[in-house]
Amino acid sequence: MSIEQRVGRAHHVLAPLVYKAVQEHGSEPTIAEDVNDEVLGVAYHEAGHAIIAAALGMQVSLVTIVREHSRRGRVEHEDVFSVAELVLVKLAGLLAHARGINDPYIPFDRADGDLDFATRWFLPDRLLSLATTTNHGLTTYWREVRTVVKVLLSLQTIDGERLENIIGRPRSFRLPGGPAPLA
Repeated sequence: MSIEQRVGRAHHVLAPLVYKAVQEHGSEPTIAEDVNDEVLGVAYHEAGHAIIAAALGMQVSLVTIVREHSRRGRVEHEDVFSVAELVLVKLAGLLAHARGINDPYIPFDRADGDLDFATRWFLPDRLLSLATTTNHGLTTYWREVRTVVKVLLSLQTIDGERLENIIGRPRSFRLPGGPAPLA
C-alpha cells in the first residue's frame, strides 16, 4: 500500500473523531488578533505534540514554529518508550491543530508525515483507539496547550526548561490512562 493510500485510509478512519472533537470543544477564544490561521495552526500542532510527549514522561528539549525547509515546526524529545506512545504524540499534533483553529478538515493535509508514521504501525481500529486516548489527554491538558501556543506565538521557540516551567513540572503530569512519567 502506498503512503497516499495509508494516509487516505487514516483520514477516513480518524475524520469522524476529529470532527467530533472540534464540535465538542467548541470555538476557541482568540489568542492573538494579528496571527494568521496557518501560523496559529502550526503553534497548536506543535504544542499538542509537546504536551502529550511530556504527559507520557518524555523529555521535551525543544518546541518551535520556525519554518525549516518543508517543515512548518518541530518538537524534539527523548525517552520514547514504545511505538504506541510515539503514535500518541504524532496524533496529538493533528488533534490540537483541529481543535485550536476550530476546523476539523485543514489539519489532515498538514499532518501527512505524522499520519504516514502512524499508519505504518497500526491498523485503523487501533489507530482510532490511540487517537481517542490522545484527544482525552488534550482535553485534560488544554490549558497547558494554550499557554504553550501563546509563548510560541511570542518567542517562536521554547526550550525544554521553559516548557517545564510552563507545564509545572515536576507535578504529576501524565496522560490519563497512560503510564506515569519517569522521574
